[in-house]
Amino acid sequence: MLSAALLATSQAVAAGHCKTDEVTYFQCTIGSTGKVVALCGNELFDPATNERRASTWLQYRYGAPGKVELAFPQARAGSVEQFTGEYHHPYHGFYYGLSFNRKNVDYALVHVESETRFYGIEVTMGKRVVQMPCIGQPEVNLEHSPNDFFRLVQELSPR
Repeated sequence: MLSAALLATSQAVAAGHCKTDEVTYFQCTIGSTGKVVALCGNELFDPATNERRASTWLQYRYGAPGKVELAFPQARAGSVEQFTGEYHHPYHGFYYGLSFNRKNVDYALVHVESETRFYGIEVTMGKRVVQMPCIGQPEVNLEHSPNDFFRLVQELSPR
């Protein structure tokens, strides 16, 4: 019984798009497609000093398990600056989103907990918004604080 649970856990981890030497800031399976969305990178903050590192990178990855179909941006250099964070703490909840624009389409990884919950991707093309929810809650890397999704969103939000 325990070995079956360990096997299922290792298969779920293996199905992700982030490599073992990368930080997984956000990752989930999209319910409508079965595809995986992930935000991978290196440690933005030095765990010992809590200071932002000079050489950092992020990459959004989307596709079938084991097959990345969209990776943004392609180059690591300057990649962090291509993302914008947005967070709000409305009454009884919070909104955390990390977005980027590619070919006039806005993509956002979203984690919302309020009266309604939403975890997943929002894709905006002009006035049309498509929401693609995760199956369950996403993995948001709370174990490797200070390098977690929520701190990342706050750091990349306009001040």
